[in-house]
Amino acid sequence: MVRFEISNRRPIDCNSREKIVSAIWAIPHVTTAPRVRPRVALFNLGSTEAAVFQDCFSQFGIDSIVISEDNGDRFSCEKLEGCVVKLHSKAANTIVESARNSSANQQIVIYGMYRSIEEIRDYAKYGINILVREPLQWMDCVRATRSSRSLLLHELRRYIRLPLATTVAVSSTAAKFQATSVEISEGGMSVSIPHDVSVLDSLHLHVTFSLPTSPDLSVQAQVSWVRRSENIVGLRFDRNDPAITTIKLWISKYLKL
Repeated sequence: MVRFEISNRRPIDCNSREKIVSAIWAIPHVTTAPRVRPRVALFNLGSTEAAVFQDCFSQFGIDSIVISEDNGDRFSCEKLEGCVVKLHSKAANTIVESARNSSANQQIVIYGMYRSIEEIRDYAKYGINILVREPLQWMDCVRATRSSRSLLLHELRRYIRLPLATTVAVSSTAAKFQATSVEISEGGMSVSIPHDVSVLDSLHLHVTFSLPTSPDLSVQAQVSWVRRSENIVGLRFDRNDPAITTIKLWISKYLKL
């Protein structure tokens, strides 16, 4: 049997207490600078739209600034983490192009407001990250902010899912249609399609899409999950497809890993 003995402890006198307290206060306190809140520019939005975005971003610890101008000069003199642009506006192309060509803002998260899917096709080369449909709904704005928060805060997960909106051609023996990507990783992508997704359950698919500054890619994929309430499908890429290497390199370059 193992015996434990508890030694008698002597009470600490007043002088000892003072010495201990003095020693504690003598320990240098480490102060850490508060994290800088990311900022998102709201370009040429209506007052109601700007208010909705500002409210949503604020809830996720993100600041937003309203900008009323028809060019992208702001990107040449200021570092921003994101911007919201109406893709059908006359200034949209200039603003997006200026952002991607800016040395300080190339990795900026771009939120594109759109009315129809045709409006995003001309912006595939710039890499629109998040699509938000007009007329703006508060819940759509919340979803957009939540899905991009980690990217804005540079809190990258080990298995990166990068928000990216680009047109995707999907085909199989049973179906053929156009979709829009929501997120992409080296292992797969989620896509939004304009009709009932139940026909896609467990189908083997062939998907073709483009990445900014990269030629069109064709990848074999399989449906891994379906979110019927939102018509969103998760696709898992074939690990043996050679296009996986191109996707992985593009994501690493985009995020400067």
